[in-house]
Amino acid sequence: WFGSEEGELGRVRKIGKRGSCPGCGCTLQSADDTKPGFVPASKIDAEDAVCARCYGLQYYGKVEKVLTAQQAVHEEVSPEHFRKVLAPIRQKQCIIC
Repeated sequence: WFGSEEGELGRVRKIGKRGSCPGCGCTLQSADDTKPGFVPASKIDAEDAVCARCYGLQYYGKVEKVLTAQQAVHEEVSPEHFRKVLAPIRQKQCIIC
């Protein structure tokens, strides 16, 4: 889900499915800030929207306990879900940052 744009060496951009977090793959939602994929309503349609969980990891190195893989109470952040999301990447020659 990360790749470089053609003709722009050294620049890396996030590539993800619209409506999903490019960091973890969760479906973006603004209804419940305790569930995976939460984004403030003002950011839900932004092209570069990242869920609160991934934002916290990226900028603060922290994540709420209920959203960690070790204490996953939501299927979308369970270790099994991440394995399923990452499985197709095995077939590609790429670098994951």
